[in-house]
Amino acid sequence: MLGRELMNSLAKAYAVVGLSRVSSGDISRDEGPVTQRICPIDILKSSDVREIVNRERPSVIINSVSNVFVNECERDPAAALDLHVGVTETLTKAASELGAQLIQISTDSVFDGNKSGPYIESDLTNPLNIYARTKLQSEGIALSWERGLVLRTNIFGWRTDGRLSFAEWVLDGLQKRMPLTMFTDVRYTPIATAALAQLIRICIEKEATGLFHAGGRDCLSKHEFALKLARAFNLSNEQIIPISVDQAPVGALRPKNMCLDSSELSRCLGVSLPTVDTSIEMWMSSR
Repeated sequence: MLGRELMNSLAKAYAVVGLSRVSSGDISRDEGPVTQRICPIDILKSSDVREIVNRERPSVIINSVSNVFVNECERDPAAALDLHVGVTETLTKAASELGAQLIQISTDSVFDGNKSGPYIESDLTNPLNIYARTKLQSEGIALSWERGLVLRTNIFGWRTDGRLSFAEWVLDGLQKRMPLTMFTDVRYTPIATAALAQLIRICIEKEATGLFHAGGRDCLSKHEFALKLARAFNLSNEQIIPISVDQAPVGALRPKNMCLDSSELSRCLGVSLPTVDTSIEMWMSSR
């Protein structure tokens, strides 16, 4: 979801090589000095990854690998560990050997949600599930490299693997006029993949390092987000049903408050973070 957006965004200024489980020739292109191509690979095979990295010798490595389906991680902790921690170890070692900047995409789920307001970077982490624990572990690995940058975020965008992201699931339900139970007490700061890709490009230009929160400007509930989607796509919101997360079985434990204060990143990059409405507009136009 983010990887595809990064390919499209960064290829405007850089030669970009994407690693994917499947070949995506439809987005590969060669326009003069700027190239964009996909290398099909099993990202879990460290030797294959290192072979490509040694061949391409990138100046920047971005790790957007993640299984965001939290319950799947809970059912198979070993697979989550291999994907989130093992891959990060491989890429961090490769980046350090090349002297490359490493950008690690992390999550707002590293906190337990007990804080009343948005989280800042120095707040204590306390992940509640396997997904969050393995993502937090990967943060430490990436930050062990002096040119490592970790961005905690919560994105929405278009998936290309046939599975629906949360935002796509909401939009699909709205279009089909299906009942949608939306949590009023789970709050977060979502940002569109297109908007985050722009921020990442500036991070590359400024050679940013360290730990930053990279969410949107607005903290809102899942219920409020669904209402905004309905309004943006000019769809009825009558089937959106407000409920508490305590009323619904969600499987793995999850924090209620995932809001991030991303003002430090805004100051560092000298840019304003997008509102939810702006992110939704970017999402609509990037389809």
